[in-house]
Amino acid sequence: MAGRILSLSLLAVLAVLALSISHGQAQDKVTMAIVIEQSGPGAAVGARWIRGVQMASEEINAAGGIMGKKIDTFTLDTKTEAPVAVAAVRKAIESKPLIVMGPIFSGSTLACMGLLRDAGIPEFVGSESPNVGKQNIPNNPNTFLGSLNVDLSMQKVAKWITDVMRTKKIALIWVNDEL
Repeated sequence: MAGRILSLSLLAVLAVLALSISHGQAQDKVTMAIVIEQSGPGAAVGARWIRGVQMASEEINAAGGIMGKKIDTFTLDTKTEAPVAVAAVRKAIESKPLIVMGPIFSGSTLACMGLLRDAGIPEFVGSESPNVGKQNIPNNPNTFLGSLNVDLSMQKVAKWITDVMRTKKIALIWVNDEL
């Protein structure tokens, strides 16, 4: 189901983007960069992201591609580190992709958003950080969130804890990877 939703979302965005291909794309293909966590703490999440993008690309290519153009992907590892993600995005930009898929982790996403905005390259990110949404809305119309924002999901969790579970006390543990 999630793969199908990603396929449809990716298809919609790529179809719109294909109408304005001006990034020096070859006539028979559309290049897509996957800048993602392949090593470090985010490797497991990154592996699922890569497979989802590959499945969507294969499905779209099997159906004739985007306006007759096949999707060609290449992958760069962020190592789950924001400075490495920035270097990977810079390298991706040099290849003039039509779109960048990733990164997922919030620190990397926040560090890379401005680079892709300035390059005019749209990106799909997996970050759930409310800061990504706050920076995206006024300043970066080319960043698309691929998951529910943590602010919204935590409201649902809080409602469930108080209304369904009727919990009186809870302990919280969290990670702040935006630093």
